[in-house]
Amino acid sequence: MLRTLQIKWWLFRGKREKARKHPAEAIRYFEKALALDPQRVIALAWIGSCYSDLQQYSAAIEVLEQALQRAPHYSEVHAYLADVYTKQDRHREAYDSIQRAFRMQPKLKENPQWMYVLGYCSGHIGRWEEAAQTFEKITNLNAGHANAWHGLGWAYSHLNRDFDALTAYQRAVEVAPHNSTAHFELGTIYFNLRKFHEAAEQFKICCTLDPQYPGFHYALGQTLRELREFGAAAELISRALQIGPKFAEVYYTLGLTYTELGQHDEARNAFEEVLRLEPHSTIDFCSQAASYLRLGKRPEARQAAEQALRLDPNSADAHACLGCVLHESGTFDKAAEAYSKSLALDPNRFETLAGLGDAYFELGRVKDAKEVLIRAQTVKSNDPNLHRLLGEVYLRLGDQISVLREYEILKQQDSSLAEDLEKRIKASA
Repeated sequence: MLRTLQIKWWLFRGKREKARKHPAEAIRYFEKALALDPQRVIALAWIGSCYSDLQQYSAAIEVLEQALQRAPHYSEVHAYLADVYTKQDRHREAYDSIQRAFRMQPKLKENPQWMYVLGYCSGHIGRWEEAAQTFEKITNLNAGHANAWHGLGWAYSHLNRDFDALTAYQRAVEVAPHNSTAHFELGTIYFNLRKFHEAAEQFKICCTLDPQYPGFHYALGQTLRELREFGAAAELISRALQIGPKFAEVYYTLGLTYTELGQHDEARNAFEEVLRLEPHSTIDFCSQAASYLRLGKRPEARQAAEQALRLDPNSADAHACLGCVLHESGTFDKAAEAYSKSLALDPNRFETLAGLGDAYFELGRVKDAKEVLIRAQTVKSNDPNLHRLLGEVYLRLGDQISVLREYEILKQQDSSLAEDLEKRIKASA
């Protein structure tokens, strides 16, 4: 009787230390229980779980496999083994192990901890419907399970259920307001839905919660670019490069941002970093094309853009880059063709839509220009150059009411563009 009480006492102490997130101390107590009863399989299972908490995954698997040698049909051991496999990104093995545990003991499906393991590994092996259903069950069992709401948003996103994902991530943020990852995923969904103001708010929270994570600064910078706040965007993207890895893509975005600001020396420096980091890549040749175009070297810009396409014929960036070069060269028919190929790969590229609309206008395809520019307006409604171009399109079509509407918008946004459109209106009268 005394020996049984001692075993229970050591197990109780071990579970308490594990709950307090002191896994090393917990192991010590579980080993005391195991010394008194070597056949106590649950003690081995908990020791394995503690090693997993310590990120000593090989040791965890070794202990759990010992437990299974003693009790092959102990469902919780299979569940703990599945949990370790997920942490090692061995998702197929994790899925098989957790399903084995559920077959042995169906009541484990009522435990959110093990259901979460199933949802997590289901998603990672591409079983998104199962993942979504599993996370839904967890949130029904425990509406305060922040990770389950996050997982549900993740699954919905992969099922292209963006609005459902938005709701799930909103719940995740409500339950865990200090979880920067939840705010980041919510911001990403807003960004994908082109709700840039809402996305920016979430990314700002991320930067406050974890100011040393470069990805948050870059995401906020990208969002502010969409809002045409290029000065603030350049600062944030530069900050991401200061505190994080030096990626060519980030320098390329910084170069484009400086170009928008008219800071051509800074843009050149950023593009040169792209060339240094990824020579002879698609992004390298796009950067070269942008640099050549800025210097007025159109033949060299075209060669660079064409080389980018040869490296990656399915790059929306490369097609758009070639379209821009051809546009600047006055080859509007070929520019329109390149822009169209880019949009077939990425339909919501604002600059590419605007470029295609302008190319159609120059080709006299005014109705096509109107259709494309209205599409561009659904992507970004507050761009002054877009309203200027739409004003010219409506003027060519004889739609005076729409011309005046665009003129009134421009007066609020950019007085010089408004004056230019006004001159064209008077010249056509």
